[in-house]
Amino acid sequence: MSITTSFLKKLVKEDFDAKDQTLVGKIGFILNPVILQITNVLNKGLAIGNLSTQIKTLLVTVDATGKPSNNLSFESTLNGKCILITVGRAQNLTNATTYPTSAPFITFSENNGQIAIANITGLTANDTWQLTIVAYD
Repeated sequence: MSITTSFLKKLVKEDFDAKDQTLVGKIGFILNPVILQITNVLNKGLAIGNLSTQIKTLLVTVDATGKPSNNLSFESTLNGKCILITVGRAQNLTNATTYPTSAPFITFSENNGQIAIANITGLTANDTWQLTIVAYD
């Protein structure tokens, strides 16, 4: 789903009659930062304090110890180094009636903007899983 934010516009005092520009300038000073934040959130730029997030969908198969069967990594688009990855959804593509054995937990490292996943607990071995994850910095 795509959300358009073209309806959100900065208040620019020069767009108004000369007699109204002082008032619009004062209101714009207060509202323009809020409008910018709303636009950023609607464009997937949610930030809490200095925290940024990245949502990613991964296809993964793990062995009995939770090690991915192939090298699993992705490029980070975070503002800083990744400190946390959570799994929002785990869907078994091999057998729709098999569920995670526990909440999936991801062990990872980051080097030069690449996040490499070393282990994922809670998934059944040898099944293909589609994970929707959120990475945080």
